[in-house]
Amino acid sequence: MNVMAMAITLTGVFLFATKAILVKLCYQQGINASTMIMLRMCSALPFYLVILFWDKNWKIFKALSLKDHGTIIFLGAVGYYLSSLLDFMGLEYITANLERLILFAYPTLVVIISALFLKKKITRDQGIAIVITYFGLILTLFEKVNISDTKNIYIGAALIFGSALTYAIYLVGSGELLNRVGTWVFTSYSMVVSAICVIIHASLMPTKPLAEIPTIVYGMGLVIAVFCTILPSFMISYAIKLVGASQVSIIGSIGPVFTIFLSYSILQETLSAYQILGGIIILIGVFWISSKK
Repeated sequence: MNVMAMAITLTGVFLFATKAILVKLCYQQGINASTMIMLRMCSALPFYLVILFWDKNWKIFKALSLKDHGTIIFLGAVGYYLSSLLDFMGLEYITANLERLILFAYPTLVVIISALFLKKKITRDQGIAIVITYFGLILTLFEKVNISDTKNIYIGAALIFGSALTYAIYLVGSGELLNRVGTWVFTSYSMVVSAICVIIHASLMPTKPLAEIPTIVYGMGLVIAVFCTILPSFMISYAIKLVGASQVSIIGSIGPVFTIFLSYSILQETLSAYQILGGIIILIGVFWISSKK
């Protein structure tokens, strides 16, 4: 696999992983989810608009066909807005750790969707990498996954699986357009769509008055928007353009490992032997797929 694509993907995944840590720190300031989502996307939206309307990008945008507009609007609404919404809804029914385990079914879904609709053969290396990374994920979350409480667990699991499926659809659907439209236009356009959807949705939900939001939260919101949303969204899109959604999604499985280590170092959450061993196994899976052409 392209070394540059691997480095870009890992950096993007790491930046995405830091989002959860910063959001938790904001929650400690008394901020709820609706307020945080609104703050994040309001901060990110101007950057995406400037990039989208910038010189060459604006010319490409104006040249898009009606079909292209419809496809990008669909992918933006499904891939980031709907996927996030289903994720939050599912968390009302199941634990966060079970949610994470189900959510990271998306790499296998990407490979399967690509095989079904794009006729891309599932290679032996992809199959091995998927088995290794998911074994590592299961082991990483082994101590934390509690399925003894079965109340509403099927509803929650279905919602989270829907979140994984919609994100996988976004990754697969973005491949052809990224090559034709370009990373900057496609990513900016789809993120503008998703930001508008999130802002409309968040505006209908209870949010904290702006005057009551601590200054430090505004600062964190800007950091989340720039370093945990804008930069990684372009990195992941560019990596997909280089090597395809299947490769990127498999490498993206390392995301929970990043989150675990960040939680341990910043939030002082415990790190068990199972989590350490699982993280090592996931790294093996990531480097297995990245070392293959």
